[in-house]
Amino acid sequence: MIFTSAILFYSCAQITPLHSARTSGAGNLTLTPTIDGTGYIGTVLNSQDALILPGLRAELAYGLTEQFDIIASISSSSSIKTSLKFQLYGDNYSSFAFAAMPGYEYQAALANGSTQDVSQRLHFPFIFSIRATEVFDYYLGPNLVLQFTDDVQNTAFPGAFGGFEIGNRIKYNIGAGVFVPYTFNIGTDGYLFQFGISAIVPLYTK
Repeated sequence: MIFTSAILFYSCAQITPLHSARTSGAGNLTLTPTIDGTGYIGTVLNSQDALILPGLRAELAYGLTEQFDIIASISSSSSIKTSLKFQLYGDNYSSFAFAAMPGYEYQAALANGSTQDVSQRLHFPFIFSIRATEVFDYYLGPNLVLQFTDDVQNTAFPGAFGGFEIGNRIKYNIGAGVFVPYTFNIGTDGYLFQFGISAIVPLYTK
C-alpha cells in the first residue's frame, strides 16, 4: 500500500489532456476551469487496492496563430504545467483534425511536514478529433508521461485518453485516461486512471 500511495501522490498531476485537436484561434484567449479525479488500482480484480483523489485545475490558452496555441495551467496538487498545441492536420472546421500537445510540468509538495519533494514531468500526447456536428467533437489519442523525481525512482506513464467536447461559444469537455505506471528498477502491476469535466470559456475574442 505504501508503493500504491506514493504512485497516487505523484500522479495527482495533469496527465490526461481534456482537449480536442481544435485550437483557440489566432489572438483568442480562453480560461478553462476543470474538476478531475485521479485513481490507482493495484490489480483489476482487487478493488480493495483502489484509491481515488479529487482535484481542480485552471488553464489559460492563447492562440498565437490559427493552428498554434500556448497553454499554461495550475492544479490543486501544486503542479504548474505549460504546453504547446500544434494542429498538424485539419482546422477548427474540418471533419477530422490531428494535433500534438507536448508539455512540461513541475510539482513541488511538502513531504513528512518539512522535506520538499519535487517532480518534473514531460508530456507527449497526440490528439485525434472527429467532428460529429458543428458543436460536437469526439477525440482520443495516446499519451506518454515521463516523471523525474529527486530520488532514482523515475516513472513512465504510457497510456491513452479520450472524450468529447460539446458547445459553441462555451465548450464543455468530458474525458478520461488510463495509464500503466512503470517505475524503473521496481515495476508495477497497477493501473492509473484520471477523469474530468471542464468548461472552455472565452475571455477575449479577436
